[in-house]
Amino acid sequence: MGDDPLVLLHAWSPIDPEAPSILERNGKWWRDRTVGSQFTAIGKYQEAERILIDHMAEFPRINFTGTDEHLMGACYLADLYYRQEDWNRAEKALREPMRRAREIERDFTSWHVLYAETRLQEILVCGAKFEEAKERALGSHQQLQEMALPDLTIAPMFATRCLLAQIAHEQHQWGDAERNWKRALDLGQSMGWPVGPDMNLVQCSLKALDYETAKLSLDDKSFVDWSNDIRIGRSGAEGGHGNHFLHGFGDAWRNRLEDRLRRECLRLRMSHSLSSLKTLPRR
Repeated sequence: MGDDPLVLLHAWSPIDPEAPSILERNGKWWRDRTVGSQFTAIGKYQEAERILIDHMAEFPRINFTGTDEHLMGACYLADLYYRQEDWNRAEKALREPMRRAREIERDFTSWHVLYAETRLQEILVCGAKFEEAKERALGSHQQLQEMALPDLTIAPMFATRCLLAQIAHEQHQWGDAERNWKRALDLGQSMGWPVGPDMNLVQCSLKALDYETAKLSLDDKSFVDWSNDIRIGRSGAEGGHGNHFLHGFGDAWRNRLEDRLRRECLRLRMSHSLSSLKTLPRR
């Protein structure tokens, strides 16, 4: 296929373009999402947006809204805006497809419903809509616990704990943040997850919490070491992602947390410099 997504874009050729079969139609939808995501990954956002918006426009025309295919397209479009930190448009991309999914009585037994809900919660946290994000995360967590299907539910339960921790962390509710980060860690360990990108997100967040509450001393060297650690889980970084459900999860949080610690490190450095100046002997 090469490096150019356009090669795949032109690969679809139904027998009758005006009346494609179900198999041909589904193949086109897969192609559109794949090409859109490839353009997103290489930063060609305008091309990705054009393809994905056209893709999403097909579902209302054939009364196929709220389906798994519709939700998948919505998640790809939301990811495009997520990469650009356009939280309002990312949220909007998911709202209507999720509303339609509820209308046709789709629930968390669908992987796509579950993924879209988790993605929306993360976007709400990124957009500082903490009250709604917390309400949805707590509601989701309770439903997932009641389902008692660990193979399906552990990854989204891990995500909701991380999101609850992020909300508390952002609001300087250090005790709640620590409890939720540790519960996320316990969930991953209960499934035997290796110390990979997903668990690394939690461990780096807990260490950042210790820096921010002065349980650990922060200086330039410790910040650089911590920053290198948290980069392992970022999209496109070495190491990739562990659980497929969590692909891309937490990237915005990693960026925000790194910015927070960078500012704190600078503040401490300036404070130390001022203290040193005050101790200099006067002439």
